[in-house]
Amino acid sequence: MKRTSFFSAQSLLKTGSVATLVAISLAAWQPKAQALTAFEVVEQALQSRSNIGFEGEKELEVSRLNSDPLKANAMIRYANRQNYSLQLIAPMAIKDVHFHMSNGINSAYFPDEKLFLHEGGKDTSDMPESIILGQLTDNLNLLKQNYTALDVQDDFANLNAVWVLDFIPKNGFLTPRRKYWVEKETFQVLREERYWGTDQPPYSKAYYLTFKKQDKPVVIQPLQAPSGVNKVNLSGKEKNTFLSYSSVAEAEKKEKVKINYPNYIPAGFQLKYIQVFTLFGARIQLMGFTDGLNDLQITIRPQQNAFVTLLAGASSLSLIKKVSDLSYQAPNNYFSRNGTKNVAVAFGDLHPDELKKVAESLPL
Repeated sequence: MKRTSFFSAQSLLKTGSVATLVAISLAAWQPKAQALTAFEVVEQALQSRSNIGFEGEKELEVSRLNSDPLKANAMIRYANRQNYSLQLIAPMAIKDVHFHMSNGINSAYFPDEKLFLHEGGKDTSDMPESIILGQLTDNLNLLKQNYTALDVQDDFANLNAVWVLDFIPKNGFLTPRRKYWVEKETFQVLREERYWGTDQPPYSKAYYLTFKKQDKPVVIQPLQAPSGVNKVNLSGKEKNTFLSYSSVAEAEKKEKVKINYPNYIPAGFQLKYIQVFTLFGARIQLMGFTDGLNDLQITIRPQQNAFVTLLAGASSLSLIKKVSDLSYQAPNNYFSRNGTKNVAVAFGDLHPDELKKVAESLPL
C-alpha cells in the first residue's frame, strides 16, 4: 500500500490553515488603500448628511499679550446645521447669552439686556457657528488656493476616532495656521488650534470637555422669549431687521443705503456676504470675507454718542458692552477707526497690520 508523505498528510489536514496563510501573504503584497488627503476629508464633510446629534460642553481658550489665557464655556445641543442650541455658561460677563437655530431660523437672547432677537436668517449665525461650533470651510476651492495641507494624521479626541487636519497659509502668516481634529462619523470638529507660525504654540484652543453622541435624534425646540423682554423681529417684516446680501449692488438697492466697501482687501480673500442690521433706527453694516479658512469681518456703525442715544429707552445701554465682552473672548485681532460720522472696526483671523490697511481704506 502506498504511503502518503508526511508533507502531503499535513497539507491534507490543514488545507484551511494553508489557504488562510496564502490569503494573508497575498494581501501583504497588495498595495495599501491610499489615505485620504485633508482636502478630501473636507470635501466629504461638506457632502455629509449625517444626522447623528450630540450634546457637550466646549471650552474656548484664547491667549492675549501679557495676560493669562481667557476661557469661555458653552453648552451645546446639536441635531444638524439647521437645528442647534449654543448657551454660554462662563465667564460671568457673557453668562446665559443664548444663540439658537431652529429649522434654519436664528434667534439670540441677551438676558442682562432683556433683549430677544428672533426670525433671523441663517447667515446671521455665521460668527457663533464659526467660533463656538467650529467649521472647516464654506469654500473648498479658496481653501485649496490659499493653504497647503499637511498629511492627515489619525488620532482620538473625547474617545472618538478623528482625522487631524493641518493647514498652513501659502501667503505667509498674515493669517494663522489652523489644525482641526475631525470626528470620523459625524465630521464634527472636536478640537481646533490656531498658530501664528509653524514653530509657535497655539494662541487659541477650542475643545470639548464632554462630548456625547446621541442614540436618538436630538430635538431642538424653538427658543421662547421670557416674559418682560424686548422682542426684536429681524426678518424684515418690521422696523428692526438683520438681512444678508451677496453683493454691494443688491444691498444698496434693497436697503437704500450707501455701503462703505473697503478699497483694500487682503490677498486671497473674497466677499461672503454684506449684512445690514437695523436696530432701533441705527443702521449697522457688517461685511464678511473669507480666504477659504480664515475670516475677515468689518462693522460700520454710527458714532457712539448717536448710537447710544438711539438705543436709550429701547434696550439696555449695556448691549454695546456685552458685544465687546463677547468679542474679547473670540480669537480675533481688531483695529478700529473713527470717521466723521461712523466708527469702523476690522477684525478677524488676520495680522493687525492687515486689519489696519483694511480699516484705513474704508470710505467713512
